[in-house]
Amino acid sequence: MAVGSTGIKWLDLLESEFDKSFVDLDLLIGEVDEDQIDIIYAARQKLTALSTAFAQLSHKCQVVFENTMKLEDILCPNFFQEVFPGKV
Repeated sequence: MAVGSTGIKWLDLLESEFDKSFVDLDLLIGEVDEDQIDIIYAARQKLTALSTAFAQLSHKCQVVFENTMKLEDILCPNFFQEVFPGKV
């Protein structure tokens, strides 16, 4: 398996785990007493900032992995067949 496609699968897994954790944390914040609205508001702002940063990082990683896949196809289309004959 090529590095680029492995990276894409890895990124999909990380995005899924992040989404699950984000939802769980948001639900947990929702359970805080409403008399502590300042804490809830601050926590949700931090969640928004964290989500934005993760989305930007994920997008940049996806671009890198896609470019890696293109370069692998151009520079070494038969690399794995030559190095590992019969295993690809």
